[in-house]
Amino acid sequence: MANQNLNYFIDVCLLILFIINIIAAYARWRDIHELTGNILIILLLIHLSLHWRWFVAATKNLFYRQN
Repeated sequence: MANQNLNYFIDVCLLILFIINIIAAYARWRDIHELTGNILIILLLIHLSLHWRWFVAATKNLFYRQN
């Protein structure tokens, strides 16, 4: 259950940061855009590490399909 809560928290943070990042890019707030972009990258790497087994399985199915 704790892993599910962590995943939900990271997903919500990613969504909020993504929206802020887009707004900052259009408003030309470079410092905020760079900061949120860096945090987004870190959270995306954490998100990917939490779902690594699924990512590997999905990639295997994509590249090694049998007829």
